[in-house]
Parts: sequence; structure tokens; C-alpha cells
Amino acid sequence: MPVPSIPPKLDHLTACLEIDQWVGPRRIYPISFAIPEELVLPEPPVKQQASGEGISRGNRKYRFGPGEQQAYYEDYQCSYFGLTYKKGGWDCMRHLEIMANGTLPFYPGIEDCPRFTMAHYPKSLIEEVYNLYAPAVTLDGLDLSFDPASAGEAMDAYDGHVRHMLDHVREHMTTKAMARYVLEQSGHPDARKVLYVSGARKPDYQCDTLFHGMRSLLGEGCVDVEKIWWMYDSASPEEVGKLYGQGFTYSRHLPDIDVDRSAIKERIAAHEFDLVIFGSINRCHDLLPHVRETYDREEVVMIDGEDYCRVVGWSKKYNPPRRKWSTARKLPRKEIIRQGICFKREIDHAVLMAVKMV
Repeated sequence: MPVPSIPPKLDHLTACLEIDQWVGPRRIYPISFAIPEELVLPEPPVKQQASGEGISRGNRKYRFGPGEQQAYYEDYQCSYFGLTYKKGGWDCMRHLEIMANGTLPFYPGIEDCPRFTMAHYPKSLIEEVYNLYAPAVTLDGLDLSFDPASAGEAMDAYDGHVRHMLDHVREHMTTKAMARYVLEQSGHPDARKVLYVSGARKPDYQCDTLFHGMRSLLGEGCVDVEKIWWMYDSASPEEVGKLYGQGFTYSRHLPDIDVDRSAIKERIAAHEFDLVIFGSINRCHDLLPHVRETYDREEVVMIDGEDYCRVVGWSKKYNPPRRKWSTARKLPRKEIIRQGICFKREIDHAVLMAVKMV
């Protein structure tokens, strides 16, 4: 059966070129979550059930607890689909966990995702999958049921779709691939020494997965100013299990090598590093004024991994009711965003218009 095709959505490199035309070169670019390459399956696995059961539904807790990461992955691996959807932001680590485990994401609403958001994902394919298999899928609340027999000839394309997604994740969405993208797009493809400023106060998927990629590429040449302890294999599984998402996917994958974190301000003043990356610019920018005394604007990268619906520093208790993503676009403060190249996770035309006015 011929597989229906829809016009391809913007890929991330084309998106960067278009954004340059809108706001000028090296001002702001899209970025997405990423996954360690060792967690991406080499082949599609055998399927035994309709959908994975790893997500929380309503007020129910996650099915898999601390220390059950592999069981969580195996649940997706034996499933035809993984139900996923927009939460605080369009981008979500669950999308990657589903694709990397050889399962197709079933994503209601993906057609409404803004043009430049999730630019690294195979959005055209995700939308195609949803349209192709939706007639054979039943949604009861957030529970998904699927009968392969009722999908008919569409199942002939299933393995091809899975392989396409696995290939896309390996090429564009591993932590190494995302780190290479940031280095190249910021104009530093040959960087060998990177200072990574994060604050290391609590997990942050965007900050942490990009750090994993930078350390994987550069080894001790990537210096985390504050040691991001949960990222190292020396971290206690019990302590990591208490972290956000129980530490699944992002934590404990890096060898705890010796890294010189001493005399950072003196080394900044000596321009020791090729590039300085602020892994979560909204949460940690104390060193920014000191960095800018020595480093040009295009030698500074600022990562903004916030959701649309979140106002940094506000607790959920005090967020306005019915706050819509369309009214919640937030950039780093003007005096900050002018100081480097910004990579923003949730980005659309309204964000670009705001950047043009800065």
C-alpha cells in the first residue's frame, strides 16, 4: 500500500536560515530535548500490546518507580504506539523515549505545533503517522487501544515508519547531535574548550541533555562550573531516584572523570575557553557580566529551555488560571538576551517579533 505523504515541515537547519532572515544572523535559534545515543535501539522490536503505559493519567501516579527505567523502556518497546501530547510545552522527553525505543508516537494535536517549535523532530512523519493510524485507534480518556487487524494495509508501512524515526533520532536528536548543532550554529564547530554554566541546583532536561552532549564530544574540555552531580555514573541511584522524572533517561550516563573547576573567574579573564554556554539562562546568569568583559557576544551561548506556559520563578499555586501558551511567550530579560546567541526550545513567529524589537 502506498504510504500517504504530506508536505515536509521545516527542518531545523532551514528554520535557522529563515530565522536569520527575519531577525538577523546569530540572534536566536530553535533547540529541542535530546537523548543519549546509547539509549536509541538499533532495530525495531517485536510488538505485543497497543500502547505503553508509562505516562501518568489524570491523578494517577506513574506506573514505573525509581530504579525501573529499563522496565519503562521495555514497556514502550513491546508497544505499537506511545500516546503523547502537549503538556506545559510542545517538546517533551516522553516523545524521545517513545521514538528511541522503536515505537511510534501517537500525538493528537501535533498539526497545531508552531512552525519553529520541535524543529529537530520529524514532525511531518509524526503527523503522517497520526493521520494514517488514527482510524484504527480508540481513545478513552487518555487510554489508547489499537487493533492491528483493523488497521489493514496501513500495517504494511509500520516497520518502515519505525525505522525512519529511529534513523532520524540517531542523526538529529542524540545529545551529541544537538551539541554539534549548537557549536556549528553559533559559529564554533571546532571548539575544544567550553565552559558550561548551569547552577546545578536541580534537573533541567534541556540544560542537562545539552551538557551530556558537550561532555560526550569534548571530554574534560567541557567544564561544568558547578558539578552537575546527577549526570555522573558515580551518583547514587537512590538519590537520583528522588529527582524530577526519577532520573530516567537524562541521569547517570557520564563517567565521573577529573575536571578542573578551579579559578573559573581567572580563567574567564584569560579567555581560556572557546565558548561559554549558559545552560539555563533564566535560572543562572550570575557570571554573565564577568564573561562579557572578556568574551564577545558571539562567543556566548544562552539556552532557554522553558515551556510556553511557565513564568520562571512562579510556583504553580500562583500561576494565573487558564493561562494560554499563546499569551505566555517569555524571553530572557532584554539586558540578558542582547548578550549572546540564544537557543530557545519553544519558539514561534511571535517570539521572533519580540526578538526583533530587542
